[in-house]
Amino acid sequence: MAQNELSRLLHAVNELKIPHACSGASAWVSVSAGAIEVVPAATMSPRELLDAADQLLYRAKREGRNRCVHRASAEAPTQVITAD
Repeated sequence: MAQNELSRLLHAVNELKIPHACSGASAWVSVSAGAIEVVPAATMSPRELLDAADQLLYRAKREGRNRCVHRASAEAPTQVITAD
């Protein structure tokens, strides 16, 4: 479910064509995101959840930006969502 929303976000930002004059990566502003969906559990702290999402964010940036790396649960494989 989150995949659809993440894809919509990426496409919506691309369609805005906001100039990004200070970027060497692209002439337009883009989105890179890390997203994880979990059912809250007493064994997972908020910090662990943020750290997991942060790792996914940096993977998105390493793999080319303008994308979201998403995990549907803590055990699920990651999925890469792009605006292309």
